[in-house]
Amino acid sequence: MKKLSINRWWLFEGKEISDTIEEISTFGFNGIELDLADPTNYNINELKKILNKYKMKPSGIAAVNTLYSEYDLCSLEEDIRKRAINDVKSCLSFAKKVGAPVVVILPGLKQEGKDDELLFNNFIGNLKELGEVCEELNLRICIENAHGRICENSDDLLKVFETIGSLSRYIGAVFDTGHFLLSKENLNDVATKLRRYIYHLHIDNNGGKLDDHALPTVGLLTEHDFVKFFETLKANNYQGWYSFEIRPKNETVSFILKSCKKFFDNVVAQD
Repeated sequence: MKKLSINRWWLFEGKEISDTIEEISTFGFNGIELDLADPTNYNINELKKILNKYKMKPSGIAAVNTLYSEYDLCSLEEDIRKRAINDVKSCLSFAKKVGAPVVVILPGLKQEGKDDELLFNNFIGNLKELGEVCEELNLRICIENAHGRICENSDDLLKVFETIGSLSRYIGAVFDTGHFLLSKENLNDVATKLRRYIYHLHIDNNGGKLDDHALPTVGLLTEHDFVKFFETLKANNYQGWYSFEIRPKNETVSFILKSCKKFFDNVVAQD
């Protein structure tokens, strides 16, 4: 089965989920990555009916609150860490109910004048608690590296997975192609380094300076870069979704969906 997904957040902000899923389906997608800030924003029974109607699968749940300092999994303040843990647990519970295989989180923020090692240890402690929930629910958490956070690059992610040991069966990486471009890393090299821990994928591009989340054909990453990267993923038996995470500029939603589907057919799905 093809695993072609698109992230809902930027493309369909303010649009009814039923209309969103219908539109995505008409362009040939069979997966949608849902953003979750508040579980009450969705009626789970209705959501499942709509997904079934259009033969759509939830490819993942984005725990979007982990973007913000109020939900920082590394925070030095215990009440903030507890709030963050509870939020991710809510996302895991939601994922289990709707049938999503992964929950995507952002690691905590670095803090000027604060010891990175202490922040890292806070993150590890929280991941261990969350890993137990993942094991119980048979779900995975995927960490998305980003600038200014405890995990900025592949070395930081690898340190996390080696530190948590066997829990890495349930806690791995979401490989965001644009984020590794910003950390000035070769996609193919990172795919080899993190091969055991890549459980989800975000496809996007940028100009090397800002996290544009542009179409894969717009930016410094070339088609050749992507082809080699996908070859390495497949060689290492990647089984997850190919989820496009695009932030529109002047493009229409229909143009973005057509472009992503064409890229998937011509670049990703080629043997």
